[in-house]
Amino acid sequence: MLQRSLLLASFTLAIAGCSSEDTQDSGDIQSDAGADATSDADASQLDTSPPDSTPDVQPDSPLDGKQDDAPGDQVLPDSPTEAEAGEDAAPDTAPDTGTDRACTLGGGECEPDEKCAPLGANEALVCRPDGDKFPGEPCGASGLDDCIAGSACVEYDSTLSTCKPLCNNSAPCSEDHLACFPWFGPGGSVAGICLGDDCLPPAVGCDDGQRCTVLSADTTAVTACVPAGSVPVGGDCSTEECAPGAMCVKTGASYVCRAYCDGGEDCGSATQHCAWPWTSLSEVGLCTEGCDPVRQTGCGTDQGCYFMDPADGSTDCFPEGTLPEGADCSSLVDFCLPGLDCVLQPGTGPSFQYFCRAFCDADHPCTSGDCSTTQATEALKFCMP
Repeated sequence: MLQRSLLLASFTLAIAGCSSEDTQDSGDIQSDAGADATSDADASQLDTSPPDSTPDVQPDSPLDGKQDDAPGDQVLPDSPTEAEAGEDAAPDTAPDTGTDRACTLGGGECEPDEKCAPLGANEALVCRPDGDKFPGEPCGASGLDDCIAGSACVEYDSTLSTCKPLCNNSAPCSEDHLACFPWFGPGGSVAGICLGDDCLPPAVGCDDGQRCTVLSADTTAVTACVPAGSVPVGGDCSTEECAPGAMCVKTGASYVCRAYCDGGEDCGSATQHCAWPWTSLSEVGLCTEGCDPVRQTGCGTDQGCYFMDPADGSTDCFPEGTLPEGADCSSLVDFCLPGLDCVLQPGTGPSFQYFCRAFCDADHPCTSGDCSTTQATEALKFCMP
């Protein structure tokens, strides 16, 4: 109990600089398209800083938002030169267009039958042979970057490669893409790729054979339709993609398909609960390891399930408390009854008052108040007056 009291006390100090107002996200995908994907920065501007990481829900593959660990984050090579084709190749009598000439996106330096694209994951933009595959189409089957000008063949793994529009500060994404994700060059300094679709997980707004996933490395959700895999919920997705309805999540040293959820019943396990890790997509939850504070499952006798950190949705079992719903728990000494937890009341700074509030989800609605996240409980929902 002392450990959790210290945790809550430190959490009080951590939010001392935050706004006193309860700021809830609408979770509106349409509004996210212009703002959330770039965390209050213009979505058309390329963020060249290294992507953030999250402690619990960190998508493990580029299709689920993490570019770093993709085994093939590179553009496929150009076609072989005449020298590589052998001594009998016909001499090159055409003017040398120079496929390694430097260029800029939209700069017009390349010939009509060429495109400006990165030569490799960490290399500069150069003029390369143009292709015939459009953004969103599979590419690279011939071993070449066969995407049209303005796009590149992004290799997610050994089986999934897709043409994606290129972008940077001088060539922003079109309105039908939500964000320019840094991709090529150190820190994404060479070029990014446009990611995002108007879809809602698990599959609303996507074609057959696709799934809607969250492309995110932080709390800002950008959704996109991606090819559906076959790995079921609970399966290892380190090399293959999840089936529709699931997202590949890094858990310790493993990569596991986790189900999207509205409540704990969707998770199918007493030791998992539904958390809401994306502040910009509060209507979409993700099954997370840990006892379920709503259903009060996963703990032993005389224990209750309470949050460890409401900002990331982590939970653990503690001795059950006695304080009823609505009781003042600002002393951070006594626990609330199981099914409740000690939540900061918005607008009470700098004194910071805490009250016992009921956990809630779609399967367990509030008898009074609104079931929502708050500034202090970004990944868990409570019945707030």
